[in-house]
Amino acid sequence: MKSAFTKIRLIVFVLALVCATTIAVWFSANMFQYEFVLSEPEMPVARISQVSFRDLDKDGRSERIEVYNNPRPEDTFYININAGSQHLINQWYVQDSILIHHLQYLDMTNDQIDELIVWTQGRDSLFLSIIDITHPEIREIYNTFVLRGPEQNTHKIWDIRRIHALHTPEKPQSLFFTIFSGHSLAPRGIFEFDLKKRTVVNEFPFNAALAHSKIFDLDADGRQEVLVSTSATSNFPDSAQYSDAFSWFFVFNLQLELLHAMKKEGTFGGIKFTPGDFPSNPSVFLIVTQADRNTEILKMDKHFHIVAEKKLRGYTTDVLKFGEDGRGQVYSKGWQQAKKLIIDTNLVVLDSILFEETKTLNETVDIDNNGKNNFYYHAGNRIYFIDENMKKIAFFEMEDGEKLNRISLKRTPGKPNEIAFNTTKNSYLTKLQASFVYTWFWPLFILQVIVYAFVLHALQLVFIRIRIYFAYFRFSLKESDNAILLINHKGRILSINHNVEDTLMLEKRSEKQQDVFSLLQQRNEICDAISLALKENRQISKAISFSSASSNFIGSITITPLRTYFHLVNAYLIEIRDNTKQIIVERQQNWQRNVRRMVHDIKNPLAGVQLKLQTIYLRLMEDSPEMADKLQDEIEIANSEIHRILSISKEFLKFSDLTELKLAPVNIEQLLAACIDHFKAFVTENMKMALVFKSEIKMAAWDKRQIELLMHVLIENAIDALQGKGNIAIEVTTAQNLSSVENQFIRISVTDDGHGIEPQQFDKIFEPNYSAKPEGSGMGLVFARQIVHQHHGRLHVDSEPGKKTVFIISLPIDAQNDQPVPDK
Repeated sequence: MKSAFTKIRLIVFVLALVCATTIAVWFSANMFQYEFVLSEPEMPVARISQVSFRDLDKDGRSERIEVYNNPRPEDTFYININAGSQHLINQWYVQDSILIHHLQYLDMTNDQIDELIVWTQGRDSLFLSIIDITHPEIREIYNTFVLRGPEQNTHKIWDIRRIHALHTPEKPQSLFFTIFSGHSLAPRGIFEFDLKKRTVVNEFPFNAALAHSKIFDLDADGRQEVLVSTSATSNFPDSAQYSDAFSWFFVFNLQLELLHAMKKEGTFGGIKFTPGDFPSNPSVFLIVTQADRNTEILKMDKHFHIVAEKKLRGYTTDVLKFGEDGRGQVYSKGWQQAKKLIIDTNLVVLDSILFEETKTLNETVDIDNNGKNNFYYHAGNRIYFIDENMKKIAFFEMEDGEKLNRISLKRTPGKPNEIAFNTTKNSYLTKLQASFVYTWFWPLFILQVIVYAFVLHALQLVFIRIRIYFAYFRFSLKESDNAILLINHKGRILSINHNVEDTLMLEKRSEKQQDVFSLLQQRNEICDAISLALKENRQISKAISFSSASSNFIGSITITPLRTYFHLVNAYLIEIRDNTKQIIVERQQNWQRNVRRMVHDIKNPLAGVQLKLQTIYLRLMEDSPEMADKLQDEIEIANSEIHRILSISKEFLKFSDLTELKLAPVNIEQLLAACIDHFKAFVTENMKMALVFKSEIKMAAWDKRQIELLMHVLIENAIDALQGKGNIAIEVTTAQNLSSVENQFIRISVTDDGHGIEPQQFDKIFEPNYSAKPEGSGMGLVFARQIVHQHHGRLHVDSEPGKKTVFIISLPIDAQNDQPVPDK
């Protein structure tokens, strides 16, 4: 038993470990290392258009830049720059709408302090302001006109889709910028703005759609070039100069003279580039993407030659960057998955990492403070951040309909960095902190194992209890030796076991949904008890008994209402216990003890009386022969009566030990033949006795001694009924029990054509001490029925007064199997 409990506990622990491990694996695949927590309440865009942070003066503390671009009609547009979150450094007003998506930070004075490049736009004019926080009073370039919009514009405003400023120390008084107009189509190109003259001094117009621009010394001649890439938006015909029907890569010198132009065909494609700033071998890496999700990665050397090429079919590439170790990282997305490739400077793939999402990746600030910039992508209302291993580490959830404009980092000495999100509806300032589940992963895992083990153990105990109750209930309904019925509140039978019909000796077959009262109409006591239980909705228990011509029933009935949690009765369980055998055995045992004691008490005095009668007769013969002759008849009668009493006592002793069966294989025909031979002295010309054996079964497992006594009782009764004249027939046949095909019965009938049994005697012949014969003990048929019942058989009698009497015995061939007896 202890080993079984140990196994159960081990199984419960293993299941708990499996459950906890499964959940832990799911969490490890879906949980995030960090979570964003608001540092301050969100700021609606209706109040402040944009809040961002930038360490302009490189002192380790980020300044707060607030852009007010949705003022009241009487106000103007302005920008606040604060030291931290409270102290206002200065405030700058501008006259026109600020292009908040194109704010830039450039070190224009080469003093390690960034200036804020602000573009503002009127209906058809572009203005420039350069804000220097260290000298806020100096406003040399402030609300300065730069460029006029298209002369013919069918739209209400000049829609500038992209504008990007460039600056190099080689030309400190120049600001280069690329501009891309949308529906208005013009102007598009690259321009040089002279900060001293405050006018555009050089320009290179083109019809392509601007994608990317950067200043870089590509040809390693000590002079920097301007690199510009475009995308194919197909707004101009192919014949237009530098049409946006193609993707372009341009290389200009600082006088905006075109040094090289590379054209790639394919509508809705584009070119991005990444400079490879390697001292000995400068180059530029180009990402050429087609609309059908095919990508080419090209390496261009300082002579503008393509020296290496890598094709990625089915993928578009969002990011390509090289580190100081000369290894490049390529982030590409396909139809089903994305991947990160590690390549060398010759575009040879060194390693790859697969990624489930197929969204466009964007590079952003280092949010997790590991010294490397992170990447993010949009999915619904969420912005997911990933690390260099393409693992999702955090997400930020926006409101419905919000779109992200800018992400910036707020640095404060001695404090964790904060991340600012600017959307189309709100500005958020958040802190990135370790996730609780991620931090306490292993303690939570151990706690899960303990909790699951406890829960599973409790469920196992409950299951065992339910299983025990269910097994008991099922056993009661189907396998119990008692008669079991399950009825509903209307008295309809829901379930019934096989013992009901045999136990209650019913003539009608039972069926489900049958009315219980129609089934038990012959058993009034049971019907009365059921009616009382249905009426009062309570448990009823009472003793019952009834009898038939061939058997008696003594037992009890218990009716239990089955209630719900609301104490409503939805069924009744009826259990009828048959105590007949037990009671008969107890009575028989008591009777046997009494018989033995009575016979013993009778035999000793009778032996003394018999001896005294013999002594008296002998003395009379000696003393008075005449008197002895006169009393001889009376003495003989008295002696005869004493002999009769002694013979009755012997007969009682003969039947006094019938409780224990001693089963053994017996030959049925030989056994019955021997019983008939015992009475051959009674066979004469006037009285015949015959055995007719019609059964194909020859052997049976019976108690030979008890069967002999049974046959002696029945044959003796038949002989007494014939009174010396008539016929006795003993016939043996095979009877099949239809409810159990495997179990067969031997049917023995003892028939005599004597005077028969009167109807009023039928209910008495099996009662103890009743006999129709003056010298009978009245116990023969009682013992006969007891022997038949102990062999799990049935004794039936049928008689026609004045014609015949038939005793029919049905015995199973194996009395050890307690099977139902065949119908009468």
